Amino acid sequence: MVYSGQSIGNVRLAITGSPMAAELVDLGNKIDAVMCSYTPGTEIPLSELRHRLLPLKERREVIVKMLNQKVGRNDLCPCQSGLKHKKCCGR
Repeated sequence: MVYSGQSIGNVRLAITGSPMAAELVDLGNKIDAVMCSYTPGTEIPLSELRHRLLPLKERREVIVKMLNQKVGRNDLCPCQSGLKHKKCCGR
């Protein structure tokens, strides 16, 4: 295989049925799509990157923070499903 100078995105799969995990995978794919849309070696205006990437990265940080918070078995699940953690993402 010869390197052609094009970026190849990662393959991401959610290993749980959590809607937050699915959204996190989707955000990673969207960020890759934005970055792959630019030709290597070209200068990208900072305002354009902020406009396209900042909302995606901010949402990703919120989800990661929610996933890393300590949740008790009987607390509501942080994925906002309305179920208790033990019946949702805690399995």
